[in-house]
Amino acid sequence: MYRKKKKFSKGLSLIEASMVLALSAVVVSGVLYYFNMASNNRKLQENVKSIQAVVSTIRALYANQPPGTPVNLDAVIKSGNFTKGKTAGDNDAIILPTGDTIRIYDGSHLTGGKTYSLELRTKSSDVCSYIGGINFGTSHFGTEILNMNDKPAKDLNALKRLTPSEVVTKCDQKAKANTDIKTKIYFKY
Repeated sequence: MYRKKKKFSKGLSLIEASMVLALSAVVVSGVLYYFNMASNNRKLQENVKSIQAVVSTIRALYANQPPGTPVNLDAVIKSGNFTKGKTAGDNDAIILPTGDTIRIYDGSHLTGGKTYSLELRTKSSDVCSYIGGINFGTSHFGTEILNMNDKPAKDLNALKRLTPSEVVTKCDQKAKANTDIKTKIYFKY
């Protein structure tokens, strides 16, 4: 007799359905956030590997050359099997897998010795902050963070490696100008 009076519910109530949707949205947003962070970390690691490969290629090509021998971009590209492309300013550069570019500048005329710089151009302050704060070893002697219109240092002896906090501050300042950020890393070979 009790069963006849009791109503059986069929399906979900509106409150239950909205709770399921809300929980699903939280889970999906968490997965998307994790995927985005993992993708950004992978891109940063690819940039670092590419820069290290360029540095190794230059070291192998020019270690036994006399002081003052200029670093040739085409020779580095061919020897290291890098992708050649153009920057936004229509200059030759190495195109990284992430789409950022690296230009090579010879510095031997400034020091009379075996120096060069790699200029990473990116629009991301995160990439700038990560790359600018890395110590690339004993041959790395200085780093600058510049905007596209900024002139690089004339006195390479005054350059120093930047601390992570200095790099983050400078990259954020340069990113506010809404142009490409140039992370210039100076090396001896």
